[in-house]
Amino acid sequence: MSIKLVATDLDGSLLYSDKRVPEEFAEFVINHPEIKVVIASGRQYANIRTLFPDIADKLTYIAENGGIVVDNGENLFVDSMNNEDVKNAIEIII
Repeated sequence: MSIKLVATDLDGSLLYSDKRVPEEFAEFVINHPEIKVVIASGRQYANIRTLFPDIADKLTYIAENGGIVVDNGENLFVDSMNNEDVKNAIEIII
């Protein structure tokens, strides 16, 4: 049996305590193109991508607590509020 997918959280899992990505992570992704690597996090997608400058488009992201799913740079799922709900929320806040 071969490994087809590896999924990991960031904070407390993949990242070191100082929030650095292990040096060997990019090498692993590049050397194992047959394994889909998924980064799952409550963080914002744009923030997560910056952690992986050399391999950002080789990864799949489940970001913003599942609100966005991006695979190899392509949006697969985006859960967003409709414009009317946004306007109503702003009116309530202001």
